[in-house]
Amino acid sequence: MIDTRPGASTVDGLQAGAGMVPAGSSIRVQVTGRGAIPADAVAVFANITITRPRSHGHATVYPCGDIPHTSTLNYTADKTVANATMTGLDASGGFCVASHAAAHVIVDVAAFVPDESQWRPLWPSRLYDSRPNGDTDDGTFRGQGPRPDGSVMVFGRGGVSGHEGEPIGAVALNVTAISTGDAGHVTLRPCGAESSTSTVNFGRSQVVANGLVVSPDIHGRICIDTVGWPNVIVDVVGVDPFTAPPVDIATLATLEPARLFDSRPGRQTVDGRQVGSGPTHAGGVTRIQVAGRGGVPDGARAVLVNVTAVNAATDGHTTVFGCDGATPTASTSNVATGETVANTALVGLSPSGEICIATHMETDLVVDVLAVIAVAAPG
Repeated sequence: MIDTRPGASTVDGLQAGAGMVPAGSSIRVQVTGRGAIPADAVAVFANITITRPRSHGHATVYPCGDIPHTSTLNYTADKTVANATMTGLDASGGFCVASHAAAHVIVDVAAFVPDESQWRPLWPSRLYDSRPNGDTDDGTFRGQGPRPDGSVMVFGRGGVSGHEGEPIGAVALNVTAISTGDAGHVTLRPCGAESSTSTVNFGRSQVVANGLVVSPDIHGRICIDTVGWPNVIVDVVGVDPFTAPPVDIATLATLEPARLFDSRPGRQTVDGRQVGSGPTHAGGVTRIQVAGRGGVPDGARAVLVNVTAVNAATDGHTTVFGCDGATPTASTSNVATGETVANTALVGLSPSGEICIATHMETDLVVDVLAVIAVAAPG
């Protein structure tokens, strides 16, 4: 949809090559009417990439207007960082990307939310910030400091409705892990549910963000598990209020997170399949069977997955796609030598229920499925 780098291209040639976004400013991305996105779309799932930033900082994705006090991704000077997020659209069918530092901006749209969908975008709101000087939109769930576990209340905050004992469907969140020195990972899950997956992986002294979709428990809580004692920030950007969907529309349903692929030896997947195959080759494509595993039904149209590149041998990027046709030019995550980087992707399934991951560099891969899009049965 947009690529500010000189000589870059977009789906229709618009919003290409405009140059760096100046520090402290925003750029608007027109979405509707481009790339098969209809005029009545109310939100999109987009992958945002910041490249060649002049200094460290953060970027915020929002439906234009006043910039919210949230962050979508964090970056350091000259690094390329990507994150996927859900964002609402303004009245003219666009959204904005604000950058703290001068940087190039790339936006790829993976899916749109039609007006009749049960999913609703929310104005980005901060629900949790464990930093000693952290703040949230309502002044609660802040300043606790690093801890191995915790929880955040979702009901009645940031535009999310819901009452005790009356669960909602799910929320779309952006989670940021801030290392206090060690490497580790953060996992978000419904309280009371077990999970062997990770939401965000971070290295020593790194600040890393990732998006996810997760269902609160019946009390409206989401639990936060950490390894490595990081500080954690949680922003909400969308909600599924769990109302009855219209007939014959695609609906996004959360799943208990399940590991479908892990190339590292001695690891586990949900069913013991597709594990221990070793690092992928530079320029290679890995096929992963999704339908019929981890709660994904046969005939599913698309899935929300968390893809982690582990200990990359060189700088490079990954691209997640639906296997059919040539590898897209878009990237899902950008990785530096030795780093472990995760990002979510909403991707359509091939007719055989597979997804593919192209890797620009040699790296181990880990894939967790978080949610599925199927067609609602007529009511």
